[in-house]
Amino acid sequence: MTTGSKQTTEGLSRAIIGLPTFLFFCSSLIASADGADKKSNYDEHVRPIFADRCLSCHNPDKAKGGLDLTTYTATMQGGSSGEIVSSGDPGSSRLFLSVSHAEEPKMPPKGEKLAQDKLNLISSWISGGLLENSGSKAKTTKPSFNLALATTPSGKPEGPPPMPEHLPLEPAATSAKAATPLDIASSPWAPIIAVAVPKQVLLYNSLSLQISGILPFPEGTPTTLSFSRNGSILIAGGGRGGKSGLVVGWEVKSGKRVFEIGAEFDAVMAADITSDHSMVALGSPGRRIKIYATKNGEEIANIKKHTDWVTSLAFSPDGVLLATGDRNGGLFVWESNTGNPFYTLKAHSKSITAISWRSDSNVVASSSEDGSIRLWEMNEGKQVKNWTGHGGGALDMAFTEDGRIASCGRDRLAKVWDGNGTQKMATEAFPEIPVATCLSHDGKKIIVGDWNGEIKVFDTADGKVIGKVLGNPPSIQTRILNASETVKDTKSKLIEEEKIYAQNLTLLKIHTDEIETAKNNLNEAQANHNQSVAKLKSATDSLTKNIKEQGVLNEKIMTFNETLKSLDVQISGSAEDPSKITQLKETVTKTTGILQSHQSELDETKAREITIRSESSTTQQTVNALMADIKTAETNLQSLSNENTKLDASVKDAHTALQSAQAKNHKSLHQIKYWEAQAFNVKRHQKNTERTPLSDGLQELTLAMNNAQSIHDTASNETQSADETLKNTDNIVSQKQKELSIQTENLPKLKGRLTLEQLLVKHSQATIQSIRDAMNGVSDDIKGEFQSALEKEMALLNQDQAKANKTQDLVDNSIPRAKASLEEAITNRSAAEIALNIKTKSKSTAMEKLTEALASHGTAADKLSEFDKSMEKMFQEYLGILPEPL
Repeated sequence: MTTGSKQTTEGLSRAIIGLPTFLFFCSSLIASADGADKKSNYDEHVRPIFADRCLSCHNPDKAKGGLDLTTYTATMQGGSSGEIVSSGDPGSSRLFLSVSHAEEPKMPPKGEKLAQDKLNLISSWISGGLLENSGSKAKTTKPSFNLALATTPSGKPEGPPPMPEHLPLEPAATSAKAATPLDIASSPWAPIIAVAVPKQVLLYNSLSLQISGILPFPEGTPTTLSFSRNGSILIAGGGRGGKSGLVVGWEVKSGKRVFEIGAEFDAVMAADITSDHSMVALGSPGRRIKIYATKNGEEIANIKKHTDWVTSLAFSPDGVLLATGDRNGGLFVWESNTGNPFYTLKAHSKSITAISWRSDSNVVASSSEDGSIRLWEMNEGKQVKNWTGHGGGALDMAFTEDGRIASCGRDRLAKVWDGNGTQKMATEAFPEIPVATCLSHDGKKIIVGDWNGEIKVFDTADGKVIGKVLGNPPSIQTRILNASETVKDTKSKLIEEEKIYAQNLTLLKIHTDEIETAKNNLNEAQANHNQSVAKLKSATDSLTKNIKEQGVLNEKIMTFNETLKSLDVQISGSAEDPSKITQLKETVTKTTGILQSHQSELDETKAREITIRSESSTTQQTVNALMADIKTAETNLQSLSNENTKLDASVKDAHTALQSAQAKNHKSLHQIKYWEAQAFNVKRHQKNTERTPLSDGLQELTLAMNNAQSIHDTASNETQSADETLKNTDNIVSQKQKELSIQTENLPKLKGRLTLEQLLVKHSQATIQSIRDAMNGVSDDIKGEFQSALEKEMALLNQDQAKANKTQDLVDNSIPRAKASLEEAITNRSAAEIALNIKTKSKSTAMEKLTEALASHGTAADKLSEFDKSMEKMFQEYLGILPEPL
């Protein structure tokens, strides 16, 4: 299984992952602290350690594992599994990993591991370049293999990726308790995950986590799953242990079986399909690898190399190589097309549990019960990275499209690693051991199934649980019964919430009416208050005006009193002038009259002031009373408004609860309709099995008429070609006729243009002659200017003459050439028409023979067509009862 999305990974770091990293880091620090003056070397530091703890088993006489540590040269040669030390990198050196007990086999095998100071010396010796003695030069550090993906090869199909369409959802088998999922695979491009359980393969949508299809596997139990590189094919290997095994391939979109390959005497434990769908490989407890051609099921290769059950295999994405692993830790790479050996990869000490290729086919990963995950490059077949993925054993592992790795193991965790083996995410611990895992197509989810049959889905960003999928989905009838019970509950709750909502609405309506009345009362009080205030203001304005008038009158009265006093003084002083006294007395009389008039007006304004003040006092009392009414109305309205807010909130809460109840009721009703539609869909699929004998009969008759069809097709193609030739000649004739017409229409224009161009030539010739004549009469010092003008005119003359010559050719020859071309086209058309008649007769003869061959075929085709129409009608009926998605 290889899933995931595109992501560029970083190159291989020289840091080592896990426990080896910690040991190496610590040892380096201690070594540098103890003394960097004298570098560790084999003779002085390492061989004494070997002599004390190792040479009793690893000497020339015993050499367990093919390893002799007694000399520097023998140590550098390594053992039967290859080199044991890598210059500059203790974390990639099997010697250090073994003696530090970071990996199996642990050395010494019995007793405690080496003391830390001795581990530090060995680590320092490897880091320092594997010096033989104090006078040696350090070995060159081997360059690390680059684990970064430069580009991500894509097998993505054009258009939307394949998704299951209306597959049956009736389980092939049901159980109260979910069985252990033996494998989980993810489509590389679509949100589809496949789960292998007894008798069936379950398809789930990784976005909604809802079931999308069930693929029956009546041959027993599917144990291994794999999607093809473009996601259109899903294969399952399995069978019945000790009895039979095979590989089945389905078309993901339709759920149709497209092949059944293999006839094993035991269940298939490992299977894969090439990217081009041309080959399928399988492995089983029979210890053999078999490669088949999918087009005819013929065996391409039968490999006898493994010494124990074949537990895992995978084709490289480019289809060139096949990697296989067994229960004994054997790991091999083969040429896919021939089955010839390519590499033997030695390192794992226990069963291989998973094999997965990086998307560029340059790196293959393997996981094992020894707990390690190892990466191998395919240039030289060497290990380039390894780390302890899961203490106690790694049980499943897969590369993703972006170069990440998903794994799970006996430490009860599932993890996501980058391409260098750095852990990026770990799930919560499972109550039971997780046995299968994969990442979703977009790499955002990791799906993990454990020994108890629980299948959880986690977010790869934060490791949180997103949801679960069922490994034992119930029957459709059970789902309908469950949904019916749910409908009863949701309907009862809906009725209750509708009642509560109606009661709250009634209370709110009553209170709203009270608020409206209070608002009207307040508005009325405010209106009366405003009127009284206006009346009070008018009275106040009148009073102010009255007081002003009194002031004016008082001033006038004072003025006239002063005048009277002045007149009295004048009269007293004019005793000797009787006429003046008489005149002054008349003035006094007149002034007194005016004064009395002003005094009368003043008395009237004072009386009016008393009246105005009395009215203002009454109006003020009314304003005060109305203001008190307004405050009372406002307080009442505020109280009602506060209560209304509470009631409105209650109504909203009740409405929310009602909507929730409606949604739940709608969902439960939707579930009943959905599963009733699925029950009908199962019947549709069962009915569709009757199509096979009709299709087979039609296929036999089709083979009988193939020869006649071939003859007819050839004749038809030749006729079509002749018809196209005739059409082309028709087009050419039409084109030539248009060209002749155009040339005829253009002839007068050409002649006019020719006349003009000839005039221009004559004009240029005359100009040139004028310049030449003028040159004869000028001095030598300015003849250069005339020569320059002459050359320019000569150049213009040449251009004008060329244009005139070209136009003259068109006038003389364009119509004759067009007529000749038209005559040739008409001749070619006649020949094409004759050829078409001949080919048409040949086609007619072939059609008659084909019609005879189609006679019996037609009846079978009609029967199949009628059946297909009935199935299409049934499909439309199914779509009609299928509810719209929520």
